[in-house]
Amino acid sequence: MTRFGVMKPLKLLEEAGLVVTRRQGREKLHFLNPIPIRLVHDRWVSKYAERWAAALSDLETKLETPLPTISCRKGANPQLYGGWPMILSGLKTWLETGQVLITPGSLMYA
Repeated sequence: MTRFGVMKPLKLLEEAGLVVTRRQGREKLHFLNPIPIRLVHDRWVSKYAERWAAALSDLETKLETPLPTISCRKGANPQLYGGWPMILSGLKTWLETGQVLITPGSLMYA
């Protein structure tokens, strides 16, 4: 853009109070005014950010909450119940033997 193409939008921003100018010799320096920008943020953006912050806080709580202890019939570690290890073990057993895998993890879902 040319210098003259920038001047008109810059003047509008200055009139709106979003840009502050200061003369230094022959130069005219432009600076962002953070106060009205923050007010715009608080008015328009923050109402949408509240939902995201609440969702992230809920996710953090769920992820940091310890799992309940599961009684193990065959002495397996309760953290091994379910999840990818059980799914992969079940698929491997089914492919090799044609039978459904019976483990402490699978008994939990029976």
